[in-house]
Amino acid sequence: MSTTDPPAQPSRSSVAPATGTRPSGGPFIVLTLRGVVLPESGDRPELPLELADLQVLRQMAATGTMAWAGDRPALVAELAARGISPLGAAPADRPLAPAPGAPGAPPRLDDFYIVTTPAVLCVGPAGFEQVSEDGRLLARLDAVELLAASEFCKATTAREALARHAARAGAERLDERTFLRVLARLMASGLLLRFDLTDTAQGRALSREDRDIRRAIAKQMELAEVVRRDVQAYDAQEQARAARTGVIRPRIVPIHSQWKITPLALGMIVAYAKQYDGGRLDERYDFRPDWLTDPARASSPKTASLFLFSHYIWSSVGNLELSAQLKASDPRALTVHGGPNVPKYEKDLEAYFRMHPHVDIAVRGEGEVTAAEMLSALAEVIDDPRPDLAVLEKVPGLAFRLGDRIVRTPDRERITDLDVIPSPYLTGLFDSFGKASTEAAVIESNRGCPYGCTFCDWGSATAQRIRKFSLERVFEEIEWCARHGVETIGLADANFGVFERDVAIAEKVAEVKARYGYPRHFGVNYAKNSLKHLKPIVKILSGAGTIAYGQLSLQSMDPGTLETIERHNIKSEKYHELAQEFRQAGLPLFIDLMMGLPGSTVTSFRADLQQAIDREVIAKVYPTQLLVNSPMNDPEYRQEHDIQAKPGAFLTSCASFSTADYARMKEMRRVFLLLEKFGILRHVARHVRREVGVREMEFFERLLDDGRAARTRWPVLAFTLESVPNLMVPPGRWQLLLDEVRQYLTEVVHIADDSALDTVLTVQRLLLPARNRRFPDEVQLPHDYAAWYGAMLAAKDAGHLQDWPSVVPPLREYGPGTLRVSDPFDVCVFGIGHSVESDSFGVWELDSPISRPVVPLHSALG
Repeated sequence: MSTTDPPAQPSRSSVAPATGTRPSGGPFIVLTLRGVVLPESGDRPELPLELADLQVLRQMAATGTMAWAGDRPALVAELAARGISPLGAAPADRPLAPAPGAPGAPPRLDDFYIVTTPAVLCVGPAGFEQVSEDGRLLARLDAVELLAASEFCKATTAREALARHAARAGAERLDERTFLRVLARLMASGLLLRFDLTDTAQGRALSREDRDIRRAIAKQMELAEVVRRDVQAYDAQEQARAARTGVIRPRIVPIHSQWKITPLALGMIVAYAKQYDGGRLDERYDFRPDWLTDPARASSPKTASLFLFSHYIWSSVGNLELSAQLKASDPRALTVHGGPNVPKYEKDLEAYFRMHPHVDIAVRGEGEVTAAEMLSALAEVIDDPRPDLAVLEKVPGLAFRLGDRIVRTPDRERITDLDVIPSPYLTGLFDSFGKASTEAAVIESNRGCPYGCTFCDWGSATAQRIRKFSLERVFEEIEWCARHGVETIGLADANFGVFERDVAIAEKVAEVKARYGYPRHFGVNYAKNSLKHLKPIVKILSGAGTIAYGQLSLQSMDPGTLETIERHNIKSEKYHELAQEFRQAGLPLFIDLMMGLPGSTVTSFRADLQQAIDREVIAKVYPTQLLVNSPMNDPEYRQEHDIQAKPGAFLTSCASFSTADYARMKEMRRVFLLLEKFGILRHVARHVRREVGVREMEFFERLLDDGRAARTRWPVLAFTLESVPNLMVPPGRWQLLLDEVRQYLTEVVHIADDSALDTVLTVQRLLLPARNRRFPDEVQLPHDYAAWYGAMLAAKDAGHLQDWPSVVPPLREYGPGTLRVSDPFDVCVFGIGHSVESDSFGVWELDSPISRPVVPLHSALG
């Protein structure tokens, strides 16, 4: 039954003590889009498995020896490196569960089928076993059958899959009749689905990765077609102009490949250049409206061309690759590179030109005026076979090649009146995006940041002073986005809420949402040290349904680290007040933390994560990347803090932490994301804190270390902590993990094995997503966990962030209770099959009275 088709009456569960079920043999293996694999585990990469490997694993589970592994040395070495050893022959498991419901039509060779991936299978004594979340054995496959199933990891016909299977399995291949019988068994188990490529509802069977790929292709093709038609119409006009005047104008080509979002920086550069000096440049140059780059369309050796690239961390690699291709196809073309990821420090800039010989010109700082003056200076030479760039020496804000030299002109002053820059939305430049109802549009209401955090180039890049666009312009751009059905407006301000007028901007967003139904999301960076305007902004936007969460960029809460990075956070009492404001509004509050900041240590990073837990806010944790133009990359700062990383790389060591420390912080981050942020053992950890006083992060790290040190004793725990973060599926089923956790808690942590522990483990299982669960699901509990959890939150709100166990009674003192769980946002569909890294919102809990406010996963995905 689908999560969208709940039964008329809630299913009822009972609290059961440990069942004693364990994996019935060797390791877990996984069916992924790439086939059958031993999944990534800790620092061990994913290992594809062939038929002979599967046969070895099967025999290992059945006999407890590796006698059949002599001809598979790579597999033996990998198992040893992962700490996986034969567990001894295990008894045969229970029989297969009968297929639910009436059997469907038998499989046919020309029908399409797909396996639901990723799918975890236990290597049992009788074969590879698929177990349902409620403990039923759904499928048992031998090695050849599993290999056959892997042919359906992507939608394909049975006939095509059979041909591939025959080629891979050789003499051990299944014949056609047996192959179809295996498919019938897989369909009965739910592992294999008949797939209709024309039925969009069948997309629910796909993994998150496959769904995202298909959706992206469709949206990108839609925008590409609109842009193609618009360019075609423009070309006809340009050809008519050339025929009339006899002049072929040099082309100005913006390079943009991000279909999801409008290229605001390039758009503003082109908009300013077109109106510069009364439109003189617009007469001289052919400004191409090609806002989704097709490399074949971009290159035109017959016409003088100048290519504009805007570099961010996420676009630089692709930009540089395309720049090299374009330069190779037309050596006389000029490539101009600007944006936050083009270096400003002198030695870095010189190295940039040496490393990228296809780069002709670099723009430093704000680009609108600089680019226009550059084009004006080039106007007389750009048609030459080898344009002489010496004409650029009087244009501030540039660096360029001149023979064997790199010429760097003086810095340019910032633009004082931002409204001299025309809007690419309001002047028609972005009409292609409007016609295609682009997914996201970026606008600015101001530029600048009053802070100078060393890890960020925002403050340094904008001279620390905030300049504003007119409110009328901002309102008109918001209206444009709403009128064109833009899903998300991203506000590029560094500190939204710092000005009183930001409340009016929020009101405008709410107003257009009421009229047009868009935008559905309004993404902002909230002010870092002010609450005055944030409260009304949150109420307005949440009331309009245009924000689903709040976000504060704290980066660290450690005083020493904050001093080192020259950061000033929102005051702790205001931060606590804001967290309460969001909780009362039913909205999650996310905080940004950074791992590996100069000044931080393993201890301070652990404390940052623990503070997020203590305050019951959801932390998104990012590794620190050395931004090329940040103060952190200043040579003096690098020397002071012993920063060896290259610009663009992650900081893996500095004066305050070693590479070994960084490795530990990575492990802490990963286990935090999985167990706390995604919530796999969040409630278990709260119970441990109350019972024995072990803080949550300490408990999570103990689990990690003990699971790794004794994989044969804690195989499910080790698999969950090391492999599930890359799969985000149950480890076979959640009860396997929780049975092992119960044993760990009672034997190692010395938690009482009583009805309170029964309650917590039942609650934890009930909240975790799995395919094919039935909702609503209701359970009778020995103790009212919701009341206990509410008492904990009340204690924290009253100021007992760390000592709440001293004021909240133990769970066992509470009377019986009931907990009801549902899945209104289809977490059991959209939350399965990605990684802890791929979803920045990353909250996995199902809906219940004790769940945190969450961002619906399909909402976060757009």
